[in-house]
Amino acid sequence: MAVSLALAGAIAATSAAPATAASPIVVTRDGGDLPARCDVRKTAAAVLAFFDGFGSGGLTKEVERYAPAPAFKWFSSSSWMHKTVRHPVTLRRYLKERRAQRERLRLRMIQVSQYDAERKLVHFQPQFTRTARDQPAGFDWIGGGKGALRCRDRRLVVLSLAQGPQMAIIGPPCPSPEPGTAPENAVLACVPELD
Repeated sequence: MAVSLALAGAIAATSAAPATAASPIVVTRDGGDLPARCDVRKTAAAVLAFFDGFGSGGLTKEVERYAPAPAFKWFSSSSWMHKTVRHPVTLRRYLKERRAQRERLRLRMIQVSQYDAERKLVHFQPQFTRTARDQPAGFDWIGGGKGALRCRDRRLVVLSLAQGPQMAIIGPPCPSPEPGTAPENAVLACVPELD
């Protein structure tokens, strides 16, 4: 699974407006071969709900977007601060700390890459921006990551986010929508381009 995907052109062209619950999802490429419960749009919606709620929603709702232990594996964040949590109780504490810093995540693009039929997980790579009160000046790079979502209830099992100038950005971005067809705050969603 790719750690992240390139966004340069598509992200630069979109607004830096904060995400809201009304951020529309625009699917720009869908192979149609994912299970209905975790197709591109539904996976994007579940991940968007976590991002939109991060730092602003109720802590219980944010934690509930993760599968309960032992299915919960980890949430990690690597940027100006580094943190990995491996239990819902620790996740709740971390989210409370980030809320105190008024941290907000803005999902910009998500590539839904593959379905793991054995574990019934769908894998994805998000692209995002982040703001927080304790964010160092000039630290406004596009972030990327990887994650897995349990299909039966669309709850997160794993989410790793990274942000920084040295981050390797690989893979093609989702195709841009036709000009004028998507709102500036739209989240682009796609599957990888087939060779």
